[in-house]
Amino acid sequence: MARVLLVDDDVELSEQLSSFLRFNLYDVDVLADGADAIQLLGVQTYDVVILDWNMPGLTGVEVCRQFRATGGNTPIIMLTAQTTVTDKEIGLDAGADDYLSKPFSGKELAARLRALLRRPTTFSSSLDYGPIKMDVTAHAVWVNTQSVKLLPTEFKLLEFFVRHPTRLNSASELLSNVWGLETDAGETAVRTYVKTLRQKLAKAGLENSIETVKGVGYRLVLID
Repeated sequence: MARVLLVDDDVELSEQLSSFLRFNLYDVDVLADGADAIQLLGVQTYDVVILDWNMPGLTGVEVCRQFRATGGNTPIIMLTAQTTVTDKEIGLDAGADDYLSKPFSGKELAARLRALLRRPTTFSSSLDYGPIKMDVTAHAVWVNTQSVKLLPTEFKLLEFFVRHPTRLNSASELLSNVWGLETDAGETAVRTYVKTLRQKLAKAGLENSIETVKGVGYRLVLID
């Protein structure tokens, strides 16, 4: 039975969601405060966290950032009434794995949960490719000995490239593997993040590390 932490200050919605999830055989803990969520996540292990964006005290985005900064890698679904692409990027860049706009159906939430629970969780936390060193748990990147500060989506993009070196990846493949199958982001977002990631690696001394094959896709070049 998968364990779920539901964090939402809307009492009525929390009751509805927790009842629905328990009916579908999930083990659910419910909190209404972001600070309590951070404390509980420090001592308890969950398979998925369902996190509301707007809460008093610590917002869902702040909880997500703090949890990821401490090495937390539990999948997170963000619930929110925010609907713009910019808002969604903020949530995803904070470390959320998926995004569900209110109002939503229980069936849609259940489908998102099943998708997250199917994702592999046994990847190695330490990655090396040429001068690139990554610690996935600590969310840290180095080129040779120089630290490179990356946003969460930039980090996920580089991690995917490093795990699949020299493979040519289309924009749609990157969107599904880095942003997730349910993302509203498009090829423009891929181009933007590839560009900023390439620039940050170049500043650390790794020039032309990501190749763009026009009309086809992107790949991490072979590094001696």
